[in-house]
Amino acid sequence: FLLEVIHVYRELPCLWKMKSSDYTNRSLKDEAYKVLLKKYRERFEDATKEDLKKRLNSLRTNFRKELKKVNDSVRIGSDEVYDPSLWYFDAMSFLGDQEVSTQDGQEDDGELESYQGYQPSQQPRSTMSNEASGIGKIQKRKQLDVNEEQGEMISLTCKRPHLVDDEYLTLAKTWANDISKMDSRQQLFAKKAINDVIFEGQCGTLHR
Repeated sequence: FLLEVIHVYRELPCLWKMKSSDYTNRSLKDEAYKVLLKKYRERFEDATKEDLKKRLNSLRTNFRKELKKVNDSVRIGSDEVYDPSLWYFDAMSFLGDQEVSTQDGQEDDGELESYQGYQPSQQPRSTMSNEASGIGKIQKRKQLDVNEEQGEMISLTCKRPHLVDDEYLTLAKTWANDISKMDSRQQLFAKKAINDVIFEGQCGTLHR
């Protein structure tokens, strides 16, 4: 269930993408928390917004600890990049490329702490570059491990008629055009609904 919560969280960048213009939009963030809390209450019916924030903070703290181990193994030039043992590490890897400020007082409403809070505010450029590549190296290694399995699937995909690809591309462009005409709040709900449908479809749980 928490993977589903993380999936919804990922689709609400105004809650975690600090360089986004929406990150400072309080009203938009309040709406996003309502969306996320609705999902969270599917399992924890009496949960409050503060309960949700505490859970997210816990998830991010654990992710941050594992990310630090990855970054440390990259910095020391280890032959083997640390392989995270945290079961939801991959699900939260979208946080790995955030360059965030760690200055005190950046948030005044109890927002989630930065996942990079452990890092010094001043770092050599080469060190920051190595850290940013940590998750990428893990993902690349895992990708290499499954390349052989995917070979047949890729081959079959390449044989599909281009008409199918064109159909989906046209549909996606139509949706994008329609969503662009909505205000920010409606865009938030529209993207959430579309991603929920795709997620359920991938899980094989879609129904009328």
